[in-house]
Formats: sequence, structure tokens, C-alpha cells
Amino acid sequence: MKPGAVTVLSSHEIIECVKTIERWNSQPSISLCVNANENVIEQMTMEEEESVASGSTGGTVILGDNVVVTEESEICVYFIGLDSPNRSRTIKRLRSIQIPSGLRLCSPVKCLELPLSARNFYSIVEDTRNGRVGMGIWSCTDADFQKEESESMSARVCEGNIKKFDFPIFSVEISPTRPHDLLLINEGGGISLITNDLTHIRDEYNPSRTQTVRWCTLFSPKSSFLSSSFSSKDIILLTLSSSKLDGNSHSVGRLDFYHIRCKKGVIGLWASLQIEDEANFISCGFHPSLGQLSVIDQAGVWKIYRIHCHPGKNATPYINKSSGAIVLPLGGFLPFSLANHQTTQQKSLPKKQVRDMISIKPLGSSFWALLGARKINDTDVEHVLSIWDGIYFTLQTEHIVEVSERIKHVLAGEILAYQLLSTPLESSHLILATQRSTPNSEFMNISIHSCQYASEKMTMLHAVDRMKYMVKYFGIDVNDGISAGQGFTRSGYDAVGHLDCVCKITLEMSRAWGTSEIVRHVLKTPPDSSQTILQNYETTLAQLENLESHTVINMLSSSNPDEFTKYFMEYVDTKTSEAKEVFQKRYSLSERDMKIYEEEVERAQVNGFQKRGVKRSSSDGNDGVGKPQSDFFSFRVIKYLIEHNMLYDNAVEGGIIKALVALNNWHLLRLTVLTVRDISEYSLISLIKHAIATPRKDHGKNLLLQRCLSLAICKSRNKMLMRYSLQELTVREMIEVFKTLVRWFGMLMKDEETRGRILSESNEQSMAKKTQKSNIPRLEHILEFLSLLLDAHFTTVILSPSLHPFLTSLNEYTSSELSKCQSLQKLHGHLYDFHRKHVKIQKEKEEKKLGVGREKITRKAFVHTGGNDIPSYSIEVFKL
Repeated sequence: MKPGAVTVLSSHEIIECVKTIERWNSQPSISLCVNANENVIEQMTMEEEESVASGSTGGTVILGDNVVVTEESEICVYFIGLDSPNRSRTIKRLRSIQIPSGLRLCSPVKCLELPLSARNFYSIVEDTRNGRVGMGIWSCTDADFQKEESESMSARVCEGNIKKFDFPIFSVEISPTRPHDLLLINEGGGISLITNDLTHIRDEYNPSRTQTVRWCTLFSPKSSFLSSSFSSKDIILLTLSSSKLDGNSHSVGRLDFYHIRCKKGVIGLWASLQIEDEANFISCGFHPSLGQLSVIDQAGVWKIYRIHCHPGKNATPYINKSSGAIVLPLGGFLPFSLANHQTTQQKSLPKKQVRDMISIKPLGSSFWALLGARKINDTDVEHVLSIWDGIYFTLQTEHIVEVSERIKHVLAGEILAYQLLSTPLESSHLILATQRSTPNSEFMNISIHSCQYASEKMTMLHAVDRMKYMVKYFGIDVNDGISAGQGFTRSGYDAVGHLDCVCKITLEMSRAWGTSEIVRHVLKTPPDSSQTILQNYETTLAQLENLESHTVINMLSSSNPDEFTKYFMEYVDTKTSEAKEVFQKRYSLSERDMKIYEEEVERAQVNGFQKRGVKRSSSDGNDGVGKPQSDFFSFRVIKYLIEHNMLYDNAVEGGIIKALVALNNWHLLRLTVLTVRDISEYSLISLIKHAIATPRKDHGKNLLLQRCLSLAICKSRNKMLMRYSLQELTVREMIEVFKTLVRWFGMLMKDEETRGRILSESNEQSMAKKTQKSNIPRLEHILEFLSLLLDAHFTTVILSPSLHPFLTSLNEYTSSELSKCQSLQKLHGHLYDFHRKHVKIQKEKEEKKLGVGREKITRKAFVHTGGNDIPSYSIEVFKL
């Protein structure tokens, strides 16, 4: 996986269910949730088609150890995995329950994992029993399910537990930090925190009479843009509401943040934001890490609002109105192209079904995934998964989801529904659900796919490259930034569908954007007195980074490389040198203060732009929008990136050496080989081949070859890979390299004095400096490279008589050196034996001395003293 890119690695269909449904009174829909105990979603195939006779208004698939398909009157649990007898992948129906008569499921079933591997299932139901219509929460457990292998194959009726409420319920959510609590969201904006047994309401927030909840989501503040403002044990509920106007019209006007302290059971409104937008949106999503609200309206316009929040407990969120929202046209997707192909039945589609026709989901730390249907012609559609980066809003990859032939053709009035879900674990899988149904048909097709993905942190340099191809992808005129022919197309050149209004890909910006605009923007925000100097400086750098997307637009609109370089260097200068001036001015620091905190400022700057590993890479996915070009960046930009370790070997297809050879600039090539760490051995040999093939005079050609060969020899490398890479040299090229090595060898062996200095460790540094000035590697490096060359082309060397004299002299030299080494080894053996014997003798003497001392102490009590404590005689024995 190359840095800075997102690629769909593989996509395979794990389930394809064809359900025969007895239609009731409304359209079915499908929803997904993932069991967190699942580690890897493997490829599965459906071995049989299930026929279930029941009505349907809502459906849920729980992917984990089991798959639970929920219909209006029945819930079926399927096992997906390896069959133990023959180890084949299979899907089996394990157990099911039947919803009691008079109850209708109005929402997808939510699964709650309890201790001891127990599970509870919850759903919003409509109860029409006793001649009354009421809303409530229905729950059941694993024990309520009837096993299919029992004698009775019919589903058992499950009464479950029903808790009725006096208000209409919009959604039931499970707390991610405290699973013993449920959250009930009222259609009017009210919130209730209730225990999982539906018996005790811990806290309530009174609903609003003027607002209608249209969308909601839960997220944990941990690792989100609010991580510094809340405890990791709390949760945030985000609701998008619309205010009631005249008639049935709505206008989205409020985005509410609710702070829920699960441990204390307290709900409170933390902040509200006003968003002036239409309420009839197709899809909505929120990215907690980036603080982005994503809304797709029925006009086919995708808007992304960036929500900011200053660090601190008393901070409040805000939307920067000066920067506005990022706007992307999606005219080629259904239902945006229905304007040209709309039927009477389509005009009467329920709003919920229109809303399900496209799905967006936050992905990873900084990406968005979008799934929907795109028209190929009047009868066929293709299911498209696209991944976008959430920092610069560029298309990273596009993948066509393969489906069976029977659901490719779209009939008049047919409805398609989609939903995306990402696994909560590190397996990096997307779950894609597609559903097809018609208003007057008894058939509903549900397909579920597993799509593995990989992602790296997005960088500005890669975004610049992707933006270049988005010009063709969206049909944008770079002169005025206005879309000439909207369409979300696979090839990136032909527009599909048409939008009545002209949409801009981003907000209009002045092409004279520069340093002054950045400074003016940063100075708008007052400093936070609760933070340290270092924290304030890091905040300043983070705010400067938010303007990278605007820099991308200016680079994109540049008409020549010099203008591109101008905008790029303005940005770099602002991020590095002038950042200190911005910091000093913003916090009113004197020069003395700056010197005091100089170490902290420098440390913060290291974590800034220069050390963020800005890399440029190409996408591995077959997205059809092209590959990066090697000549996109000018010389000065490339030099800056190389000097600051921002460019890697895989920056362009085929390696950076291949790309820089086309520029024919020796300074850049030398700087790249000496600086870039991951240059491959094959790229080094390609550089040597380029030097040999360059048409120059003899002296210039030899000089270029010596330079390139010296760089290749001195570069750290893998010996095995270098040996294989050397086989790419032709016979003529190998002889040229061999002759250069012979010439160097003769120069270094010219006299015995030079040879002695090379082999002496005391003069190693002085000799290294001397050889470096003359572009000649050290002798040991030359011999090491020569041995690899002989291994790769031994037959060619033997069959070339002109090279035999050098082989003879090399053999004499190695024999002489080997004889010296053998003599030194023999001398080393003698010295080692002498040292070993000496150590043994010294050890025996020490032991004997210690033994004699102990004997004297032991014998002292038995010596005849003659009456006055003085020994009359003593005996000592010595062994020499």
C-alpha cells in the first residue's frame, strides 16, 4: 500500500438473498448493523434461495457470528461460515421467531450484546391491537428464538416485551460506552435515557414543539474533534432538525449537540448550530474525527460542513461562514437523473425510499465512502462505491460493485435502496447492502457484499494530483471553476444526466490568495488563556493546515509551472518562517519571550508541515481516472520536497529515479539518491543504464557514468536484490561498468603507500574524504560491488578475453591479501593459546592462595602454643 492513497483492495459478494415477499402496504427497506465480536468477514456464497411469505416494512441484517434478516412479521437467524464436516462455506437458517399478530416493526432491529454471550433485540413497533394504534419499543432475547432443527419447523410466536410511550419515537439507540442504557429519540426532539429492560427512565430532555427530528447519530468524544472538551466515557448525540413552516414544507435549521453523562444518567443540550439548507435531503452523515456534516440534497448536490471547536471544556462548536461548505455535484447518480426519466409511479415515491437511494458513511480517520446507483443507459444501472478524502475533498477511488444479471435492468417505477457500514474492528471492511423492489411486485432482491479497504493519512501533495484529474472527472472549466457538464461518470470524461442549476465544485476564491490572507484568517481567533505557549503555537499551526484545501484550488488554477511554484512556495513560507511571526503577533510576545520559548517553538515546528511526511503516491485501484504524471511538479518544488524528506521512491509510477531521469537534471538525481532512503536496487541500475545510454562525448560520458556508478555503489542496498538487478545489464553495459571499476581499482592500487592508507583504520576517515572528492568509492565498496557483478555476469566475464588481465591481477591481489589474513589468523591463534594458559595459571594461583588461608584459619584452634598463644612452629608448602 503506497502512502497517501486509498485503494479498494478486493470486493466479493458474501451473500445474495432473493426474497419472495407477499406485499402489504408499503415499500421494504434494509438496514445493517455489525456484531463487534466478528473479526474477519470472509467470502460466502448463498447455496439456496429462501422463500418467506410475509409482509415487510423494515429489515435488518446483523453481520457477525450470525445474520439476522428481519421482516415485518418474522425474524430469521442465519449462520454464515465454514461447515464443520466438509469445511465448505455455507449459509444455514438456524432459528426464527414470529412477531405477534397486530404488531408491525417500524424500524430496524438493534442488537445489544450482554454478559455471558446473551443478546437483546430492540425495535420500534406499531401496535394495532385492541382497536388502538400506539407506538412502543419491542424487545426479545436469544431465548425467544425457535431452533429450526426441532420437530416443529414453524416459527414460534414471540410476545416479547413491549413498552408503550405516549409520544412518537424517531429512533432507538444503544450507548457505545454504557450498553446497559438505551436512548429514545422523540420525533419532536425529546430524548429519554432508559435502562435496557425498558422499566426505568433515568433522565429525559423535554421535546421542542417547533422542531422535527430528521436525522440523528451517536458518537464517543474519544478520538473525535471534541476529544479535549469531554470525558471519553461520555457520549454525544447529534440531531438534525427542521422547523415547521406552512403546510408540509420543512426547512432544516438546527444542528443540536446533546451531552449525555451515562454514568450519572444526565442529558443536557450542549450547543446548537444554525444551518440554512433544505430539509429534503437524500442522505446524511457525520464524521466525528473531522467534525464534518455531510448532506446530499434532492438536487444532487453534496455539501460538507466543517464544524470547528476550540480546545477546552468551555468551548462551543461553530461553522466558519467565511469558508462556507464544500459543494460537489453528483448529477449522474440516481435519483438525481430521475428528472429525465421520471414516471408517474416515481413521482409518488415515499420520501423515505427516495432517501435510501444513496448512502454515505465516514471511513477511517479522514475519508468518506459513497454508495449509489448510476445509470448506464435507459434500462441498466451500475452500483458504484466511491471513496473521497475528507480533508481536500478529492476522489480517491471508484469501484463498481458486481451484482447478478437479474438485477441489472431497472424497470419503470423500480426502487433501489442502499446502505453502507464499516466494521468497528481493524479488519478494515465495508459492508454494502443493495436492495431492489417494485411497487406492484412480490419480489424483493437483497444483496450484501463485503469490501476490504486500506487507507493512509491524506496529504496535500497527493490531493493536488487527484484534483488535477477531478477536472476531467467532473467536466470542470479551470478558467472559471464552474462545472460545464455535471455528471458522476466512470470514465471521468462524459457527463451522465443533467442538473438545471449550475453547481461549483468549491466556493469561489481569489487567485491572488497569499500569505496575508492566512495571517488575517488566523488573527481572527482569540488566544486561549488556559493553554500553554506550546499548545497555543500548535493550535496556530493546526489552523494554518485547515487552509491547505484552498491552496490546492489555487495550484489547480495555475496556468504554468512557475505560477504553481509561486503558490506552493507562498504556502510553505507561511507554514514555516512566517508562522513564528503570526504566533508572536497573535499572543503579543516580545523578542525576549520568543527566545525564552524558542526550544518549545522549534519542537512544535518539527511537528508542523516540514516533518509531516507529505508524500505523493499513485492509486492502486482500477478507478479509471488516470495515474499521476511524472512532469507535474516543477524543479524548485521537487527540490524542496526532496531536501525536506517529503518525497519517496514510490511517488510516481516506476520510481522517482525514472521520473527524474526524464528531467535530465544531474543535481536532482544526485540529491535524490543521497537523500531518499527507499530507492530500490532496480532504480539504481536504471540510473547506470541511463548514464551509459546518454549520447555524449567520451570524456563527458565517462564522467557521468562514474558519478552514477559511485552513487549506486555507496548507496545502502540489499545484496541479493542488487545481484538480481545487475542481471538487467546487457553485455555491452556490463563491460562499461567493469572497465570503470578496473580504472578505479588501478588508481587506488597505484602505490603501496596509498594501498596501506586505505586498509588502515587510523587513516580511514582521511581516505574517505579523498575518495569522495574524486567521486571514487572506497576500495572495500568497489570490491563488494565487483563481487556482485561477477556473480551476476560470471559467464560473460570468462568469455571476454580483454577482461582476463584484470582478473589475473585481481586474483594476485586477493591471494596476497588472503595470505596476509592467514598469517594474521595463525598469529592470532598463538596469542590466544598463550593468553588462555596465562589465565589458567593465574586462576590456579588465586585458588591456592585462598585455600592456604582457609587452612590456617581452621588449624589455629589445634596448634600447640606453649602456654602463651604463640605457635612454636609452622610449616608452609609451596608448589612451583
